[in-house]
Amino acid sequence: MIDDIGVEVDSIVNAKLFNGLKDFYSTPLDYKNFAGDSDEKLIGILSSQMVGPTIADDIKQRAVWAIVIALVVIFIYIAARFRRWQFGVGGLVTLAHDAMITVSIYSLFYGILPFNLEIDQSFIAAILTIIGYSINDTVIIFDRIREYVGLYPKRGFKDNINAAVNSTLGRTFMTSGTTFVVLLSVF
Repeated sequence: MIDDIGVEVDSIVNAKLFNGLKDFYSTPLDYKNFAGDSDEKLIGILSSQMVGPTIADDIKQRAVWAIVIALVVIFIYIAARFRRWQFGVGGLVTLAHDAMITVSIYSLFYGILPFNLEIDQSFIAAILTIIGYSINDTVIIFDRIREYVGLYPKRGFKDNINAAVNSTLGRTFMTSGTTFVVLLSVF
């Protein structure tokens, strides 16, 4: 039905909506009033819009291109700033990891938790916020690694990475903790 266009598709969707929602109305409502075909004050659907399959495909294609361009720009920025392409790859891997872990946890708890876990604008904003925090923290850790490599050139690279991560860990927990407190109060 996603690829179908026409009045009959709208009526099928309206009928399914009516059957699913009619029990939630405090006063009885018939299909004619629900669909907005009546002059009575009881109206179920105030307005509706249909996005055709061509427009939906166009939106999906543009979203994919926007993500690809953003990832390329982030890779170039990190690789140029730290003068190693490996850091750029590491930055992209951390972004993918953090976003996928969040989406996975969200998916696992859908239907289990007693509150709304729908994917909407708030969810997209939360994922973008997580990605922003992730790339910021990644840049700070990479900067600290670069600093430790310059300060302690005789240490092994793994030791410098470990020391850099340990030195930024407290800051990461404090930033995440204060953000969590704010989000908890908003929730």
